[in-house]
Amino acid sequence: MSSNQLVDQLSEQERLREEEEALGLGSSYPPLVPYASASSHRSRPNSFITSTFETSRMGEWGDDSMGDGRMGPNGSYSSFADEQQGGGARLRRAKGKSRASSTSSNGNGSANVPPGSIVFAPTDPITGEDLVDPVLANDGLIHERWSLVKGKHKNVRDPSEPLFILGEVAQLREAIFQSFPERRSECDRRRSTFREETITLYETGDHSDLPDLVDRLSHILLWEHLSVSMRIRRATARYRLRDLELALSDLDEAVELSTRGEDGSSGQHEPDVDALRIRALVKDEMHDVKGAEQDLALILASSKTDILSLSIRAWIRGQNGDLKGAQDDIDKTNAAITENKAYRTRLGDGDVDLEYLMRGWAFMSIGDFSSATADFNYSLGLRKSPEPHTLACRGLAKVNNGIGVSISELIQEGLSDMNDAMELVRSFADEQVENVSLSKYTSGAPVVKLAEDGLPTQAFGIFFLRGMAFFGKHDFSLALSDFDHGMRLRPSIVKDTGEFRFALGQMRAETGDKKGAASDFDFAVALQPEQRFVFNATRQAYGI
Repeated sequence: MSSNQLVDQLSEQERLREEEEALGLGSSYPPLVPYASASSHRSRPNSFITSTFETSRMGEWGDDSMGDGRMGPNGSYSSFADEQQGGGARLRRAKGKSRASSTSSNGNGSANVPPGSIVFAPTDPITGEDLVDPVLANDGLIHERWSLVKGKHKNVRDPSEPLFILGEVAQLREAIFQSFPERRSECDRRRSTFREETITLYETGDHSDLPDLVDRLSHILLWEHLSVSMRIRRATARYRLRDLELALSDLDEAVELSTRGEDGSSGQHEPDVDALRIRALVKDEMHDVKGAEQDLALILASSKTDILSLSIRAWIRGQNGDLKGAQDDIDKTNAAITENKAYRTRLGDGDVDLEYLMRGWAFMSIGDFSSATADFNYSLGLRKSPEPHTLACRGLAKVNNGIGVSISELIQEGLSDMNDAMELVRSFADEQVENVSLSKYTSGAPVVKLAEDGLPTQAFGIFFLRGMAFFGKHDFSLALSDFDHGMRLRPSIVKDTGEFRFALGQMRAETGDKKGAASDFDFAVALQPEQRFVFNATRQAYGI
């Protein structure tokens, strides 16, 4: 390089430095951070960032690599708010900001910028609204939380994937609050209102509201990720939908969180009773009897008047042949109710119907079908509209009662209840059709899935209950049809039982399927070897 060229280069560098100082930029150039204060921004050739000027067509990381680098006649870049598309949260000039107000007399350009604040106004890339509660979505962009909570937007990056929230952007949110203090109270207000509305929906909603309730609770858990009560509520909603695997996952996490100490380590406190009682309910539905009994022991050691736990234990005892123990637990529920000493959960009365649902099953286990019908009926009356599963339970109780007292009208009423329950599930499924193409809600919660026949998972229980009614009436073909349909819908987490396979064996034997019956009888013995003499005696009676 000649001496003249070296002099020219040094002169050009000096000219650039003087121009930068005139614009109020430092020369140390710290890394460019799109949500940091003015003092932490770095200038790049033809890409000045101050509290007055913003970049055009900002890229995902806040640079102008997606733009053309052109400047307007006044030396500023064109506002990003005028663009139709962007690569991330939109940036535009902050309201009320001006060149005069953003630079100081000493020319450093940062004297009036609060520490930790931002020097642009970020907006939602879809709606253009100011960011108040920013979140990162799976399209790689930063969105306003409430535009995703309340709106239905497509994933522009990958239309084959639903758009949902990945997580919080806490550092950006705090920087926004530093620059726009009024947005902190607005963020708190929106979250609080949404939370209150969700709890009200939990307490007063009906069966058709459950998918929306799960979605709303999942949104809340994105910012209240350590909340035990919200996890219990979501698990209860999922139980009602018979999404047992996710319900159990929520409850396991709720129990673990409830035992944490101030240092975050587990095992410092007793498990939360409200989480344990719903987990016992879910485990019983999964036929995990030992797991349910362990939870019940913990609950009843401290809350001896919990109707739900006493009823579940009574049902289990009755199923195991301990009719005296079952009746004793039922008597305890009666005493707790009449003396007004029943345990009440801190979550309100939104799940009291489940207490009477299980008390109905406790009566079923000791053969008191009339009392079971009364409790199922009371449980139904506690909800805004009938719960399909509870309605089918009442139907089975009526059928069994009608068979016992030889009243055909009761049997027909029971079957009518079960058919009505199935129709409710079909109507529910029709309401979910619009979400079939999605895999997740914007909260990240999975949508309700429908089987090939258009029915949701929750229908499996109703098929089994109606199959049991047909079995009691000796309509074995109809019973077998319902059982087979229920097995196709049954979640894999629900365990097989010897009694279930034994009943299937009898149905197949009655319909002439001896090979299938032999397989079911073998399965029953393998699952419950202590009952092999009963199972084998029935098998031999069928000549198998």
